[in-house]
Amino acid sequence: MNENASKHLNTSQNLRGTMDIKSWISECKRGQLQNVPSLVMMFIFVGVSLGLGLYVLAEITTEVTAVAGADSLAENATEDATAGLAEFSGWLPIIGLIIAVGIVLYYIFRGFGGARA
Repeated sequence: MNENASKHLNTSQNLRGTMDIKSWISECKRGQLQNVPSLVMMFIFVGVSLGLGLYVLAEITTEVTAVAGADSLAENATEDATAGLAEFSGWLPIIGLIIAVGIVLYYIFRGFGGARA
């Protein structure tokens, strides 16, 4: 938010509800896709980290099962950790879809004049 918009937002007019919303919106810096590359890189990093983590936990589970037995506490703990990571990784497609929908909505609103630079 730029300086004028923050001044406008902090006025007593905002508390009474009589602030001109159109002028406040036009003063704000909206609709910029500056953070999309960092979001994509974060998404890739999380996906790769989850994949490597699941691989390592699967290998540890195999080794623990061979050493401690099939129903040991250590084997149960590593299986629970693997199941938890696998469940979390199931959310990645939904998160990716939300990011993609946000980008598409940005271009739709921009095309109709909703976001002016």
